[in-house]
Parts: sequence; structure tokens; C-alpha cells
Amino acid sequence: MSYVKKNLISGEEIIYQASTHWFILIPSFFYGILGIFSLVFLALTAFLSLPITLFLFILSFNAALPYFVNELAMTNKRVISKKGFIRRDTSELKLSKLETIEIKQSVLGRILGFGKIICIGTGGSETFIDNIDHPLEFRKKFLEYTDKNPQ
Repeated sequence: MSYVKKNLISGEEIIYQASTHWFILIPSFFYGILGIFSLVFLALTAFLSLPITLFLFILSFNAALPYFVNELAMTNKRVISKKGFIRRDTSELKLSKLETIEIKQSVLGRILGFGKIICIGTGGSETFIDNIDHPLEFRKKFLEYTDKNPQ
């Protein structure tokens, strides 16, 4: 069960849950291929091959982890963000205190449909999460919900 679902309060329901874009997996794939390459082609020098392969697989795992553990969701009461697995950073903003949602996208992000979402609350508090798939959809759902349910 996800962090967001575990931490819903009574009467709260998820309106939109964003997902991490697949593009974040490319470095992990690259490190994994290098790890396999080092295991196969450096097999003659096992004392060198094993540490390099292990290091590359650890890099691969570390690069892929955010895809599986980062969460961003909007409920009917708040926006919830969670980053990390062992070292966890969480942030919550009440919808009534949310002033704006900013979207940051690079050229590649625009082409592939991913970007950074920054939720800014009253008083300057903010939460952000990178590499979100379809970030404009998140903002659209927020605007639609707040138009239907003014706070």
C-alpha cells in the first residue's frame, strides 16, 4: 500500500495521483548494461570485475529507486508529496492554503511529457517533485477541482 493511501484521513479521497516518468529509468538501464558488460568481458580478471560490477549494479538500483518510491497525490483536502525510501521526505499542503502550482519542463521534458511540479502555499511554503509524468494534467485536475469546490 502506498504512503498516500496509508495516510488518508477520514473523509479524504484521492482526486489525482501523479506517477514518475519512465525517463528516469534510463540511467539505471545504462548502469545495468555496463554492469553486465563488466561481468562478462572482465571475467578474466575476477578481482577487478566483481567490485566494478557490484558498484555498477548499486548505481543502477540507486538510479531506479525514485521511479518506484516517489509519490505525489492530490486529495480533496491536501497535496501530499513523498520522496525517498529509507531517508524519507514528506510534505503536505492543504488545498485551501495552496496558492499556485508551477510546472518546470526542459525541452526534452516537453517532448517526452515530464517535468517538475512545484506547489507553492501561502507564506511561501512549497513542495516539489521531479520527473512527474504529465505534469500539466496534475495542474489541470487541481484547477478543475478548486473551481468546482471553492474553499
